[in-house]
Amino acid sequence: MKPLIILAAILYCLLPPQDQDRAYATLQGMFDRYFTQALPPLPDSVIVDVDQILERCPSPEVKNRCGSLLLQYFITSPIMGMENVAVHIAKKYIDGELHADNEELEQYLHTYVAFNEPSLIGKTAPELSLPDPNGCLVSLKELEADYTILLFYDKDCAVCSEQMPLIRQVYEKYQSRKIAVYAVYTQDNMEAWLRYIADLPAEWIHVWDPDFSSGFHKLYNVTGTPRIFLMDSHKTIIGRELDAHLLDLILSQRP
Repeated sequence: MKPLIILAAILYCLLPPQDQDRAYATLQGMFDRYFTQALPPLPDSVIVDVDQILERCPSPEVKNRCGSLLLQYFITSPIMGMENVAVHIAKKYIDGELHADNEELEQYLHTYVAFNEPSLIGKTAPELSLPDPNGCLVSLKELEADYTILLFYDKDCAVCSEQMPLIRQVYEKYQSRKIAVYAVYTQDNMEAWLRYIADLPAEWIHVWDPDFSSGFHKLYNVTGTPRIFLMDSHKTIIGRELDAHLLDLILSQRP
């Protein structure tokens, strides 16, 4: 299958621009079959195979175009963990192994890596030490728990309002385990925040960052809300970009 992928990518790169959109759907289907069926969807395994595909490209031009195709595929992948692969490919552009077509793309890739690399699956969660409603700093890394749910939310976010009761149900479902919830309010209205958290479990860790000094937006790619992460007892990230359903699914598969 791998030689066929390389051949298809080469042929795609040789097509005139007006024919590439139609051909891309076929190529994307080949990527889907190879990276989700022929290979287990594990980031490290996929990265090894992506590197082998790029190394076998017959010319720098084909390698660059194949890199662009793979980058587009993994940036838009719905499979959790494929951000690791997208960051790996993006860094090839930053390091000069691959070449961006324009300055706008190059800047986008720098931003993509900066906002995603710190919180990839398998990494230790970046530290946050934020004030609770009493002004006391609470450290994320010092929480003692088998699992930690890190939740970024805005009280006026419609999706947050939909997800928060479901997250609470998941939390209550696994109460027999030692699970901590570190809930970060992403705005700066203290009165509204205090009213909102009055209806949330008191045992959750409620914190905020009204002057945005922690850099949580960049550390955890909080470009919108909600943003939900799951960490194990060592604060290694085992889930990111989650919703309540995926959170439940991961916890159901772990001891």
